[in-house]
Formats: sequence, structure tokens, C-alpha cells
Amino acid sequence: MWHWQTPAIPVVAALCAAFLPAPADAAVDLNQAFDAAVTIAAEPAWNARLRFVADPAITPALVAFVEPGRCDVAALKNSGFIRASLAQLEPQDQGPYLEGLMAHELGHCAEHHANAGHGVIKAQAAAAGVDSTRAAQQQTLRGELLADIYMGLYLAQRHPDRAERLMQFHLQRRAQSADVDPEHNSARFLRAEQIERRSGESMLQAALRIREAVTRAQ
Repeated sequence: MWHWQTPAIPVVAALCAAFLPAPADAAVDLNQAFDAAVTIAAEPAWNARLRFVADPAITPALVAFVEPGRCDVAALKNSGFIRASLAQLEPQDQGPYLEGLMAHELGHCAEHHANAGHGVIKAQAAAAGVDSTRAAQQQTLRGELLADIYMGLYLAQRHPDRAERLMQFHLQRRAQSADVDPEHNSARFLRAEQIERRSGESMLQAALRIREAVTRAQ
């Protein structure tokens, strides 16, 4: 996972995951995955859209740019990470997993559009005497945790027969990179079977509840 910031973009949340290696087919597959995810995981008011970038300095894979009334998901056309991820999945699981990654980014949009959590996290960290670097790391991890829960909720609704298996795979990859990327190790808190939406909950409400429960338990 990476975070990339510019003064023109107030919030950026990135997913260090795999994306498609072949430019001829990548746009079609990514567009299909995005369109599927938006139908369940996005609100019309976000004006969510997918755009492609060629510069890995912008994102090595996938990144959400969030502003009021805007949710842009940028995808690197030729990311090498997809080879490591999709090679481990059965062909029938690859499309749903890509949809899940899109839903992850839309989860970042959901939290920031709702203005949920991050300001409170900073204030709590400051009150607890946590330095700014540590507070930023904690904030990043909480954001990634929520987005991964959002991903799991999407998969449970859209692909219930594959959801738990794909989330186990995703969290395993998180754990494998924990030494070099602890800020994105949602597997530290989360198990696939904990991702369950209650009747009447929105996806964001469910994700916030689950995040609070799993972080409070540790």
C-alpha cells in the first residue's frame, strides 16, 4: 500500500494490490470490475469514475482520489502486482477479486464522504500523546481496515459463494507483506468470517461497526 498526496487532492487512499499486466485487455477488465462495484458500493452523489494512468509515481496499482462530490479511482494500466495476485487465483475468481479491489477503493470514498473517523482519530491520538508520525500510521491502518471490510461486504453481497475464500486470500497477502507495510496489515485485526452485514445497515454503517468491534477486541 502507498499513500500519495498533492495539494490539489485533499484525500488520497491507495491499495497496494495487483493489477492487470496486458494493456490490450486491462481497460476492458478494469472497466467491467469498476462498473460492477459501483452498482453496489458507491452512491450516485459521489460521481465515481475510473481513469487510467501510465505513471507508477501516481500509483503502483490503484488509488482513490476523494473530494466533495467526487470519487475518482485511478488505475495503473501495467502494474506488475497483478501477476503475483491473479496467478494464485482460479480464473473464475479473478473477475470477482478485481471487483473487490474496486470496492476497497470505493470504501475509502465512502468513509471520507461521510467524514467519518479520521478527525476523531487524530484528536484521540494527540490526546494520548502519540506523535504525528505514529498518528498518521494509525490513521492509515484504520482507513485500510475499513476499506478491506467494505471489500468483504461487497463480495458477500455480489459473490456470496466466493466472498469468504477471496477475503481469506486477500488478508493472507496483507499478512505476508506486514513486515514491509505494517500500515496496511488489516489482517492484524480482521478475519474473513467477521465480515457480516446486519439487516438494515448500509455498507458503511456495517464497515464502521465491524472496524470498531475488531479494533476494540485487541
